[in-house]
Amino acid sequence: MILDAPFLIDLMNGDEAALQTVDQIEAAGVVQHIPTMTLRELYIGAGMSDMPAIERQNIERIADSRPIVPTTAESARDAGRIDGGLRAEGQPIDIGDATIGATPLVNAEPVVTGKSDHFERISETTLWRTKSCCRSISCRRQVPDCLSLPDRNKK
Repeated sequence: MILDAPFLIDLMNGDEAALQTVDQIEAAGVVQHIPTMTLRELYIGAGMSDMPAIERQNIERIADSRPIVPTTAESARDAGRIDGGLRAEGQPIDIGDATIGATPLVNAEPVVTGKSDHFERISETTLWRTKSCCRSISCRRQVPDCLSLPDRNKK
């Protein structure tokens, strides 16, 4: 799974839906990856915070427990293709979101996000929202791993 910054922020803030999502992912034994661009976004937020040292500690706690996925030449090409294509359609996307959205294309993993509107325009990216799997037409695909995750609330 590729973890996006809004999801990680929700997780650091103790959001119940984010915590349940992590429980589901961990129970299924799925590795959680953090793209370097996500890490960059988190540190930008920490730098803008009133408590940057505490925010950096929270980020390091989350990042130290998960593998960091670098931006590769292949993912950079995909990000450029995504960004350029959406701009040509009159639907520009933030380059950070294009880069994060390209990361799962290379790694064949869905993006876990608390803000699916950042990625719904990237037709190749499969989304996993914090509250439920993305099954909308705009996602274009379902997430098999998500659909098979156990429901931790059932006994």
